[in-house]
Amino acid sequence: MDNIDKEMIFLYLFFVGATLALINSHFLKDSITIILQYAFAIFVQYSVLRVFFKYNYHSDYKLKVETLLKMYTVSFFIACLVGIAIYLGLFPHSDMYYSGNGRLNSIRGNANSLAKYIVISLPLILAYFDYKKNNVLLCVVLFTAVVNLILTASFGGLLYTGLVIIYYYLLKIIYTPSKSTGKQLLVFLCFALICVSYIYVNPPEVVAERILSINDVSQAGSYNLKVALMKESLEMNSISSLLVGIGPGSYPYVSIYGTNVHNLYLLIMSEFGFLSLLGFLLFLFSVYIKSLKNLKIVDKNFKIVIIGLNSSLLAFCMTLTTNTHTYTRSLWFFVVALWVINKSINEKSLGKRM
Repeated sequence: MDNIDKEMIFLYLFFVGATLALINSHFLKDSITIILQYAFAIFVQYSVLRVFFKYNYHSDYKLKVETLLKMYTVSFFIACLVGIAIYLGLFPHSDMYYSGNGRLNSIRGNANSLAKYIVISLPLILAYFDYKKNNVLLCVVLFTAVVNLILTASFGGLLYTGLVIIYYYLLKIIYTPSKSTGKQLLVFLCFALICVSYIYVNPPEVVAERILSINDVSQAGSYNLKVALMKESLEMNSISSLLVGIGPGSYPYVSIYGTNVHNLYLLIMSEFGFLSLLGFLLFLFSVYIKSLKNLKIVDKNFKIVIIGLNSSLLAFCMTLTTNTHTYTRSLWFFVVALWVINKSINEKSLGKRM
């Protein structure tokens, strides 16, 4: 049983449910496209990363993992620098990279997408610089990321960032206890305090209007609409629709609000059916649990990598509570990378203590 790829079985369950739901599809072509987008985001990255680690023995795993982390960190840093250049007006046609209400979209095309990209990426970025033991560069990259996050004026993005960073350092304290971890957490808290203070003293206009002006959480962003859509989703699910689903991409056509419910778990349950939701949840849960188990058998340096990816996976799951269909490759990268690394650890003693 240990050699069976349970995660692959759970994904098959997800896609079988989605395929069965095609019988209720409002627009078959669009529904098939959604399913293929998920398949592409997951299986193509899985295949590439499996090849990347396939012949990865103990002698060179550090180089391959470090290369993977470096590539992602550099691309993330460039994306954040582009956002700052847009904010400073240095980017051609900078006004095109803002939404109508003044929120920064940057090159992600949507402010919420940019916020979620930052939230999910940050734990892995922290892990990379912990791995390299370079706090100076970490502060530089962290600063550019926080500036971009603030300019998105995403209430959920700011909240999730705080929670996932705390979770990351808790895992470090548990699995890699050292005096430096406490110092790093203190530095991060001081940095966060400076950022929060700046936001309150001299906030960007969009932040002042969208976040600081609210009296309670119900006034944050599109909170009321999201809650209404979630209630509608729960109420519309009959026994028959739960078993099969109303069809991928069909939710806007049956909703009185004319848009998707902003909660991927509820959206999958409504459109793909309970079978797909079960496979989806089991897949994420299995990858998460296996990574925690692997923290007990890998060496100290590799623990940092697993902690970063595990934290990014948790961030991914958190952001799905306010997201619609999510098949962006850069967001699924963390989930697939952790899945592949888990398999490599179990198959070839990747990163294990000798």
